[in-house]
Amino acid sequence: MKRPIILIANDGYAPMLKQIRELCLIVRIREADNEKLVKRMRQIRKEEKVRVDDKVLRELAESTNNDARSSINTLQFLSSLR
Repeated sequence: MKRPIILIANDGYAPMLKQIRELCLIVRIREADNEKLVKRMRQIRKEEKVRVDDKVLRELAESTNNDARSSINTLQFLSSLR
């Protein structure tokens, strides 16, 4: 039985990945668009009933260089403070 393994790396050509790179299917993910990321965080804010201003969501997206994972994790952290 085969089981897929998903690896996430900022640099798929890092020397430590050389041995497994030829066995991998490399999928490149583009940087998130700022407005799409803010829109997604608005949806999360609504569904999770998080009280965070739109300005904070925009600043959060900008401060993480539109990194969706980091932005959403930080939003989750902020919601736990209230």
